[in-house]
This record gives sequence, C-alpha cells and structure tokens, in this order.
Amino acid sequence: MIDIINAIGNMMDFICSYKLTGCVKTMLFGSIAIVVLLLFSRGKKRSSFGKCYCLLLVFTALLVEQSKFYYTGELFRLSNWLNAVITPFLGKCYFGVMLLLFFILFVKQLWFRLFIRRHWKPVLFEELPAFAGERIEGKEKGAFWSWYQKRIRIYQQPEISAACSGGVFHPYIVLPVLEEGREMEQTVMLKHELTHIRHGHIFWLNLVVLLRCYWWVNPLVYIWEWHLRRELECVCDELCLMEYGIEQDVYAETMLFVASQCVARGKKYHYETAGTYFMKERRPFFELRYRIINMTASKGRETERIHRNNRYGHILAAGVLIIFLMIGSYPRYTIMSEISLYDGRLKPVFFDDEAVHKAVQISGRDIVIEPETFRELLEQYQVTDEYIYLGYNQILKVPGAGGLGEVAMVSTRDYKDITYLSADTISAKIEKFILKWI
Repeated sequence: MIDIINAIGNMMDFICSYKLTGCVKTMLFGSIAIVVLLLFSRGKKRSSFGKCYCLLLVFTALLVEQSKFYYTGELFRLSNWLNAVITPFLGKCYFGVMLLLFFILFVKQLWFRLFIRRHWKPVLFEELPAFAGERIEGKEKGAFWSWYQKRIRIYQQPEISAACSGGVFHPYIVLPVLEEGREMEQTVMLKHELTHIRHGHIFWLNLVVLLRCYWWVNPLVYIWEWHLRRELECVCDELCLMEYGIEQDVYAETMLFVASQCVARGKKYHYETAGTYFMKERRPFFELRYRIINMTASKGRETERIHRNNRYGHILAAGVLIIFLMIGSYPRYTIMSEISLYDGRLKPVFFDDEAVHKAVQISGRDIVIEPETFRELLEQYQVTDEYIYLGYNQILKVPGAGGLGEVAMVSTRDYKDITYLSADTISAKIEKFILKWI
C-alpha cells in the first residue's frame, strides 16, 4: 500500500514539473505574441475588427508546448534548462494557485447565477418598450439565433448603473431600471448586449478569463485582456449601428448617459467573470471618448467596411493559424531521437545530451547501454537512485499534439536489468493510429 502511495506521489510530482515546463513554453511564446500584436494594433486607422482578430491569435500560443520550435537551436537548450530548474514543488505551487483561481471564478459565476434566479424576476421581450421588442424580433434571422434568443433571460434592477450580459449555455442580460422617457436608452442598451451574445463575444471573453487564470503569473496577459475587452466593445458599437440602424448621435447620447449614471451613483457592479459589461465604471469617460472616436471614424461606410472586415478577418485568422501549424509542426508523423533521463522520483535530470547518445543506443523499441559511459553520465549528474527512467521514441506531429513514446526503467547496479514500461494498451494504439494517419 505504501509503495502504491509513493508511486502515485512520484507520478504527481512528474506531472506537475512536466506540465509547468509546457506552461512556461506557451507563456514565453504568448508574451512575444502579445507584445507584437499590441504594437501592430496601435494604429488608429486599423479597424476594431482587425485588432480583435489579431489579439485573439494569442490563443495559438497554447499550441507551442509540443512545437518543433522548442526542439531546435537555442530553444532546445532552453527546454533543457527549464527541465533542470523547474521542480515538482514549483509545479504544485503554480497549479495550486491556478486551481484556486478557477475555483473562485466558478463560485462567482455560480453564485451570481443562483442570485439572479432566486431574487430577480425575468422580464419578457414583450414587457420591454414596444420599440425595443418590435425592432429586435423583426431584425434577427436564422434558425439557430431564433432558438438561442429564446434561451436569453432578461432582468431589470434599479441598483445597477450599466447593462451587462453573460452566460454561454444559459445567456442572460441585466438592464438598469430607468425613469420614464428613457425608453430609447434602454433599447440601445438591450441591443448592445444582444449583439455581444449573438456574435460570440461572451464565449471569447470566458476563454480569455480562463487563459488569464492559466497564465496568472504573466502581467502581459492582463494588459492583453484589457485591450481585447475594449476592442470588443468598439466592435459591438459598430455592429449595433450597422445591424439595427441606430443613429450615431442617439448611440453616443446613450453612452454619455450611462457614463454619467455610473459616476453619479458611485456603485460598482462588475460581472466581468460572468460575461461582458457595457462600460468600465472606474474610468467611464475615458472609455467613452475612445469608443465615440472609433464610432465616428467609420461614419458613412459602416455596412461595407464591417462586412468586408468580418469576412476577411475570419479568412486571415484561419490562414495565420494554418501557417503557424505548418511551420511549427513536424512532417506528418515524427519519432523523436531525443532521450530524457529521470531519477527514481521521476524528477527530470536532463533532456537529451551528446553524452547520452554515446551511452545509450536505441534499436527499435529496445535500448542498449554502454556501461562505462553511462556510469560516468550518472556520476556527472549525481544520480544515486537504485532505478532511473529513460524516455525515448516520443511522437510529435503538430504543435500541441504528440506524446506516447517508450519508457525504460534501468537499474543503476546492473545496466542489463531493464524493464520496459510502455503502455501497450488499446487506447495507446488508438492514439498512435490517430497521430499517424489523422
């Protein structure tokens, strides 16, 4: 029983250090991508659609954990260095904080969902001002959107200053209660939040929050998130003007009214983990100025430009992703020649070395060890465990897809005492088939 517990503990240590190494690789690549894309999107003449598509390409950094970039040149040395310095303790600390952030995020979303269900009564579209209900029901088309729109729950609350929306599977919109004569402002708010939901902004923002929790130690991810949120608001403004035919002066007056309400009430209701919100209440007039300038800059050419950018943006983003996968991928199905050495506690000792190729020869799935050279190698790295582990023949295909390979447990007392631990199971065979042919 104790041996089983120790084996599980060793495996958890190995997983923590191995996955933290991969996380650091993706974070390094993501940091470079964030800096480049933020510099690229600084141009005032660039549309918000283009900026959003560029900033969303940061998600491709998640694919570089198994990319060939980290197995060539100086980056290969970086991989070796990471394997040497990252310990299971660091992995446990990092992923412990990450899981805590995920838990807090889940609890906040669950609490807010239960809170609005228990204390707030949903409002039907028909109960809203006739102008809003008529234009919204008559504008939206498509079978999927008609079905999805029926799932939206709308709530009204007098305490909040600005509208917000959230939920992917169970979408909702929260609107402030306004005095009589403010039906137009309420209509604009409702259409703005419906546009967020319809065009998938809530989905992307939830992914952004999850990525922020995964890279919680990286300050650049917070800057990236702030810029992406702001550009998504500008995209939503342009879509509202185009799809609903709202006049720019009416739309700008609504944003000014909401900003003044946020300042006057002085209350902060931030539901960013649940979805998006109309305007940051901490700096409403700064955001207002940026969005109005962006909105007026596209006057007279909204429909043509936005449709064109929306279509070309999808094509460009897909093209960049395909090119990235082609450059960072190995040709079809590559069996790596690199050899990894782990001590008895599954702690990485080194990842490939010229000396190890002299000490260990690979023949198919089997290995042959040259005793004297291998003994010198273990003394060099001060490995004193009774058994060590060698990983080899790892399979890589595209960035983020790979694995399998062989593992051999070698006795440090008798180098002919080799136990092969490869998983010759049905699931492993299926995974190997998928990597090879699909």
